[in-house]
Amino acid sequence: LEFSSSPHRFCGDLVSRRYLPSQRAMDLQPRGKKDDQNVVDSQDNDNATASKISISPHNSDDSSRLLLSAASCKPANMLATLQDGNKGLSMKIEKKSADLHSSIDDLKSSMNDLLLRTTEAELRISTVEDTIARHDQVLIELQKDNAYLKNKVDQMENQSRRSNIRVVGLKEDSEGRDPVRFFTRIPDVLGIINFTKPLEIERAHRTSAPKPRPDEPLRAILIRFLHFQDTEKILQLARANGDIPIDGKRVSLFPDMSADLARRRKQFRPAAKALKEKNTTGYLIHPAWMKVQYKGRSHIFNTPGEVFTFLK
Repeated sequence: LEFSSSPHRFCGDLVSRRYLPSQRAMDLQPRGKKDDQNVVDSQDNDNATASKISISPHNSDDSSRLLLSAASCKPANMLATLQDGNKGLSMKIEKKSADLHSSIDDLKSSMNDLLLRTTEAELRISTVEDTIARHDQVLIELQKDNAYLKNKVDQMENQSRRSNIRVVGLKEDSEGRDPVRFFTRIPDVLGIINFTKPLEIERAHRTSAPKPRPDEPLRAILIRFLHFQDTEKILQLARANGDIPIDGKRVSLFPDMSADLARRRKQFRPAAKALKEKNTTGYLIHPAWMKVQYKGRSHIFNTPGEVFTFLK
């Protein structure tokens, strides 16, 4: 048994047929003279086939160029050609591998930086959440303190106004240039018998709003008495007698109070109207409660809703 001694046959088969198993078996069989002649004819055909092989330069790659070189090489330098091609291919693979490793290293660096920034962000978020929780607690306490102080200030303001009376409906300039002297005549209107001594008035003046036009509502007058007892007596007589006619106008007397307390007392007006329709006695007491007399018993309500519930 022997291999074909023709290098051109081997190189041609490398490109054209790549040694099919049946052909390899035929090459391994003993040859006679006729077989040798067939081998020579086959070599000529293979050489012709190898010479006709063409690879487009636009579509060729390293492998096709390597095969083309091997097809046209001699046995002496075929191994060197394959080794050179393998070396060039290895260098390209190494370069691509180096580029890939560089990209992976950059990706790892980016991931590490992202992980560091994410960890830092989580720490900051945790710190902010803890701070917000503390601030929420502080805010709740501040809201409680604010409500308490607001109520306290309103109480002190109303305390300072307890000696004041608000006069509504008196014509402009009816009090003249000396309002204090003008309002010392209140006992003459409400009944001098109800007063054992002259009234002592600290001051009296119109509210600070601009003087109204003839078609606008009249400004109220504030009177401050020296003694709180005089204020209470005048308000009681005014409630008993109703509005006071002065200069053809119906003048009303009311206790002076803060804006917040006035708003709270105003909310009871619908409830007072409903009580009147039911022929039930009800009136406001300080600061903003409604007292109702029903079947010989007294009931005190904090909100208008409680009054309507009671009437049902």
